[in-house]
Amino acid sequence: MVAQQAFEDLMSANHEYRLAFWQGRSRKPTIRLVEKGTFSEYRRQRSDKTNVSISQVKVPVVLSDPTYTEWLLKRVVMEL
Repeated sequence: MVAQQAFEDLMSANHEYRLAFWQGRSRKPTIRLVEKGTFSEYRRQRSDKTNVSISQVKVPVVLSDPTYTEWLLKRVVMEL
């Protein structure tokens, strides 16, 4: 029900999302729960890879790196 409620809220409050959805450029939101510590591990890996302080690494809303996308999907414990 949470995903459906998020979808309804987006459709009613966001004209750009509604237009993108009807044009087929967007889809209903998916909510996935991941293992505890996943985001800390993501930040640590990115910090090591880019050689910057872990406090400077943010978890993005949208991942464009297919390697990290696959890595996160392997840690999904439940999809709502």
